[in-house]
Amino acid sequence: MIAPDGQITMTDPEGIGLVILVALLFLIIRLLPRIIAGWQATINPLSLKRLLETPDKKNRRVVLLDVRLADEFHGAQGHIPNAINVPLLDLQRHIDRDDYFQDLKQHRIVLICQTGARAALAVRLLRQHGYRGALLLEGGMRAWISEELPLIRSLEHTKESSA
Repeated sequence: MIAPDGQITMTDPEGIGLVILVALLFLIIRLLPRIIAGWQATINPLSLKRLLETPDKKNRRVVLLDVRLADEFHGAQGHIPNAINVPLLDLQRHIDRDDYFQDLKQHRIVLICQTGARAALAVRLLRQHGYRGALLLEGGMRAWISEELPLIRSLEHTKESSA
């Protein structure tokens, strides 16, 4: 219903519809990386930390694959300890030609980027090539950093942040 002052109220079907539309858009944007990667193919930062600290019963390794550009990986934000940097644009070439990548098919591979969008594309690509253990780090480096989990930063960026 339209109020006397001309505003749409929550009892008005248009107002309720608008609220539902905004909520759906927010949900889609929030879940887009999961949708791209595959719903079950995600891990949150705290679960990843526990996974890295716990030996796997099937003796599978956990490989951290950061698909950001090299200057992002080595930049001020840093990277997760033991992560390997393979930019997304180079990933297909590594899948096709790198024996090391072929050996990873039976292991868990956690894909990492800034927010999860590029890593979601990498998860999809790896799964299409038979890497069933590929997982998306939910929220990417932003989520890892917000949980105050361990980071490797280059020496020059460590000096800048302490100055």
